[in-house]
Amino acid sequence: MASEDSKDLPVRSAPGAQGAGSLPDFIVERNNFFEELWQQYLEETKNKPHPEITVTLQPGNGNKEQVSAKAWETTPAQLLKNVPKELSATIVLAKVDNELWDLSRPLEGDCTVSYVRFEDPEGREVFWHSSAHCLGEACECEYGCLLSHGPPTPQGFFYDMAMPDKCVPERNRSTRLVTNTVIAAFNDSLQRIRGVAFPDKKQMQEHLKFLEEAEKRNHVKIGKEQELFFFDEVSPGCPFLLPNGTKIFNALQTLLRSEYRKRGYQEVQTPNMYDVGIWKTSGHWAHYKDDMFKLDVEKREWALKPMNCPGHFVLFGHRERSYRELPLRLADFGVLHRNEASGALSGLTRVRKFQQDDTHIFCTQDQGLFDFLQSIYGLFGFTFKLKLSTRPEKYLGELETWNYAEEQLKAAMTKFKGDDWTIDEGDGAFYGPKIDITIADALKREFQCATIQLDYQAPINFKLEYMSNEKADKSQAAAESAEGENKSSEPGPGRARPVVIHRAIIGSFERFLGILTEHFGGKWPFWISPRQILIVPVMPAVNDYVEELQTILRGDKLNVDIDISGNTMQKKIRTGQLAQYNFIFGMLRPG
Repeated sequence: MASEDSKDLPVRSAPGAQGAGSLPDFIVERNNFFEELWQQYLEETKNKPHPEITVTLQPGNGNKEQVSAKAWETTPAQLLKNVPKELSATIVLAKVDNELWDLSRPLEGDCTVSYVRFEDPEGREVFWHSSAHCLGEACECEYGCLLSHGPPTPQGFFYDMAMPDKCVPERNRSTRLVTNTVIAAFNDSLQRIRGVAFPDKKQMQEHLKFLEEAEKRNHVKIGKEQELFFFDEVSPGCPFLLPNGTKIFNALQTLLRSEYRKRGYQEVQTPNMYDVGIWKTSGHWAHYKDDMFKLDVEKREWALKPMNCPGHFVLFGHRERSYRELPLRLADFGVLHRNEASGALSGLTRVRKFQQDDTHIFCTQDQGLFDFLQSIYGLFGFTFKLKLSTRPEKYLGELETWNYAEEQLKAAMTKFKGDDWTIDEGDGAFYGPKIDITIADALKREFQCATIQLDYQAPINFKLEYMSNEKADKSQAAAESAEGENKSSEPGPGRARPVVIHRAIIGSFERFLGILTEHFGGKWPFWISPRQILIVPVMPAVNDYVEELQTILRGDKLNVDIDISGNTMQKKIRTGQLAQYNFIFGMLRPG
């Protein structure tokens, strides 16, 4: 385990610590209470009937086996003797009728038992959560800490704790306030210890190798070495893309524009700044206003756009639309801004200014959903997983509409991937369910880039309509018009509301650039490489020809550099290799 947020923490006179000869009173009281409950459980278990039961065992190799056991006596751990040794080595818990179950907890009746290995996401989560509790107990007993929060994380676990009567000496030359009366509120000061744990030393060694390789591939490090991008305090969280980084950025946009043309997308440009009224209409203001950059201009409140959706809704509704125009696919590479907290900013993975491959598809309810995921991700060698995020606690719209939308997405995912997808209950957007697409890079790390969101609410909020292919009865239209504006929320005869699909594949270009940098380790495929060709003259006499050849190849849209410095041939070639050029040409005298 490793301490992160402070190093060499001096521990002084921990009251009630184990080193003083006794445990703190609250730990003794808690242990006694637990022991009382444990003995009560053992007594209840002992007094229950222990009939013979049948257990369907699923060891994890695709086979099923029925074995005999005793209720309230046999445990999943005892049944491991029926599991092949190579499968049981990293098992950390069981599932009984699909419910997570401790290996030492007795079975209670006829059931199906399967096992969860450390390699499974649920297994790692439980293992690391238990490890966090071990860490917490050690810190309580050894240092008298007061525990706060200790969850598992995707990379391990941590525990936040208060350390009373302990201090960390620090030299600080900062200017101080004259009086403390202006300081009105404090957050509790907590110490955080991070850690990671594994079932065996082999997996720990593999993890250490993974960390070493991940550090080599760090996109901030490679970005500096290859002159792709940098950050500056004049604009925190807003990357400066250098020429080489911009070449990759433009290559990604060129790829998408080519695919857009094939698939009938139309690229548009929309404003960067809107009156906040548009965000109130869309519903974003209630959920998102703290994450927007707001401005006061001419006594009106404005906000820089954090997403393109409302602008596209205005664009759709600015004139009459017909069903013949649907599906209308709008694409936008506009600049977006989100007011991320300074502590959350991290390289290209979390920024304040970015661009997305943002598209919105306006369609009828019987038109298609998925679009060119495989072709884009396959080009980069990514595999991907699908996850359906369903209705959150705070949502807009009618429950029936949400249920219908979720069923539509389930049907589409099943058609596309069979049963190979998962559900994340309650994690949908406030306006509709969504499909999150997670990609895995060369180090098998997972990133959520693409998203497909189904939105029935925005067309209602923005009163978006199109002329349907059903002819309206004029007398009926006149009668309904006379009923007044209070029923104008529903489209009139001969008109219908579109469904909106929010869709991004790459997501943030900046974040995707960071992912690609680490995925390829800075060794770029030729088609997207910012350094495709380096031409090295063998002798100064051919320098003019080398410059002419560079001009010709650049005309063919190739990224070509030349090295006509006074260095030796060997040094020029070595420099080109370290810079990760795809090809290095040695140029002799022509003819």
